[in-house]
Amino acid sequence: MIRKILIPTLFILFTFASCEKTEDLQANNDCIKVKLIAEICGTAVLQIQDSKYFDLGENNWSSDGGITKYDHVFFTVFSCEDMEYLAQNKNPKNFNIKLNDKFEMGSCAVCLAIIANPPTKKLNISVAKTNCPLIQNG
Repeated sequence: MIRKILIPTLFILFTFASCEKTEDLQANNDCIKVKLIAEICGTAVLQIQDSKYFDLGENNWSSDGGITKYDHVFFTVFSCEDMEYLAQNKNPKNFNIKLNDKFEMGSCAVCLAIIANPPTKKLNISVAKTNCPLIQNG
């Protein structure tokens, strides 16, 4: 009897605990520094640069058969607005993002290629254009 109550209770507790960080970020509208690892046709792999948020990404991801491994990375899709902003800013390698509850692509033409073997962690983001500390591109 205790087992029937304990297991669902623990499951619910862990589910809410795992969502807490994302909800806090959205509520605070925090900026997260990222580095662009790979991008094609608006799909991208980003690496989290701020240790405070490393847990939002996955570790040991590789797109080249294990030759180069990356930690604290995630997969995302850029909106039309974000792709335009990044292109206008000469496709920076380092920039700030904010987390979103849902993804809204917008209306633009996008090729159909995607990153092969993307990270399993996927986050909905938007490129933070204002109200974030400036990042020196490197």
